[in-house]
Amino acid sequence: MSNKVFCDLATEQALLGTLALLSDGTQKIRELFIAVEDFHNERHRIIFKTMRELSDSGSPIDYIILSHTLREKNMLPKVGGDEYLRELICREFTTVNYRYYEKIIRELATKRKFDELSVAFQDRLSRGDDSTEISDFLTEYLGNLKSQGTNDNQDFLSKALISASEIRALDIKIEWALYGLIPLQSITLLAAPAGMGKTTLALQVAEAIATGAEFLGLKTTQRPVVYIDFENSLPVIAERLRRLVIKVINLWLSSNKIPPSRLDTKDVEYYKKLPAGAVLIFDTLRASHGLDENSSRDMQIIMQKLKELRDVGFTIVLLHHTLKANDKQYKGSTAILDLCDQSLVLSKVRKGTDVELNDDTDTADFCYRVGTSQKTRYQPIKVHLEFSPEKGFYRAADPVDTILEQIRDLILGFDKTPNQSAIVEAAKKLELSRKQVLTLLKKGNNRFWTADKGVKNTITYSVVPMNWNNRGENVHLNTPQTRTETELSSCSGGIETTNSTNHLQKRKNTHLRCVSGVVQLFPSLYSTENCTTAPEAILQSNFPKNTGITEQLNKDATLSVNPPSDDPDFIDLDYLSGGSN
Repeated sequence: MSNKVFCDLATEQALLGTLALLSDGTQKIRELFIAVEDFHNERHRIIFKTMRELSDSGSPIDYIILSHTLREKNMLPKVGGDEYLRELICREFTTVNYRYYEKIIRELATKRKFDELSVAFQDRLSRGDDSTEISDFLTEYLGNLKSQGTNDNQDFLSKALISASEIRALDIKIEWALYGLIPLQSITLLAAPAGMGKTTLALQVAEAIATGAEFLGLKTTQRPVVYIDFENSLPVIAERLRRLVIKVINLWLSSNKIPPSRLDTKDVEYYKKLPAGAVLIFDTLRASHGLDENSSRDMQIIMQKLKELRDVGFTIVLLHHTLKANDKQYKGSTAILDLCDQSLVLSKVRKGTDVELNDDTDTADFCYRVGTSQKTRYQPIKVHLEFSPEKGFYRAADPVDTILEQIRDLILGFDKTPNQSAIVEAAKKLELSRKQVLTLLKKGNNRFWTADKGVKNTITYSVVPMNWNNRGENVHLNTPQTRTETELSSCSGGIETTNSTNHLQKRKNTHLRCVSGVVQLFPSLYSTENCTTAPEAILQSNFPKNTGITEQLNKDATLSVNPPSDDPDFIDLDYLSGGSN
């Protein structure tokens, strides 16, 4: 070895100390391309090797864990004991420079290798080796250096890149914690003015996801939920949980023995200890850290922490405030919106319309709307809501759906399946232009009606039957409902339907109509619909014989289903016309 010294102990100490200080140091070690042998100091080689082993096992890295691991391996004395380790890790380093520290150490390691080559070359010359022996030695030595460089590059490429075909072959797809609103493994921003009801809505969403129950007519994927509240006091939270009947979710409150970790501290690592795949709801984003929400740099740091949680399987929901003067404008830096995956806004709208109202608008004729706003990586969605202090938020009629139902009413009024021109003409009574009707026909396709090609490439429309689920919400079906294995029996004031399990069927505000031997269900706003097949034939073709009908129904009978009673298993059907009791 020459007298030249190619090492920098201070830089080696800085890299090791920084890796222990970084909240994501475990991940950062996996991304480094530095080898154990690149460290000049033997103590530092042992420490880095131990750090890498901890990283490979998924363990966090700090002074306590590193000291314990070295002690178990009987290596602690070789690195200078606890005193040196504590001095190394507890010093203040500029953590953002760890990549520069790595570069310096690798460059010095390369210089040491060439210095070793120079010394070895001089030794072979001085001892009289012939040119062939020297050439073979140089070829082998340089080949080893090149191979090491190639291996480093291949290691980099294997970690940094993935082919499109590999991604296509992955068994993954977009899934939803709450369909349309909250994607799984995403960062979703839910914003509203102060006092609009963000916390109430978020608690209801949390309970639905935790139990796997539908909410607002939308399906959920059951997941553990942790509600992380930095703002509300324990009495306020307790009152809301009782009122909304929230029972299943877990809450991490500021009043807990261990309060929730701030996102701008090293303690953010504790979130990774929460149940795997959980939905984490932060109330609010502003209160979850101590940085400047108007600073792009600061918000990039916070959103990066949240992205790391997302990328290990968590679903993040951030409650956030909008500006008082503009309900659509989020408070803080644009980095918040830029770095989230889905942005939702809860706002007031005039009932029966989509016209937004200011929070201080003096009117009782309003409802709420939650939906995608300025950004989505998925699909736009808007859901209209009503609110009551006792029940919280529940689904309201969508004004667009109201118009679509009116168009469906028009379609049902035709004697034969109508085409576009006929529907456009009929829709004039609704004061809709041709362009509006064509747009609405597309919007309602496969929900309220189906479009089929008719004669000479005309498009005709057939209504999709409707069912009502056990919450009184409409579920559109693409095929008529055929009542099989069902008994119909007459009773005072109407007809009961009983299925094979003896549970009475519930139908809300619905007509039964018979078409080509099939009993279908339609909303009651469609007055009467004549049967095209005699009811007796329908009963024989679709229900078991001897169904208990005591009197034959007339051909033009239409049955109407009354709204359900408080008993979820009871229904009563009355005749609108033409039947007998």
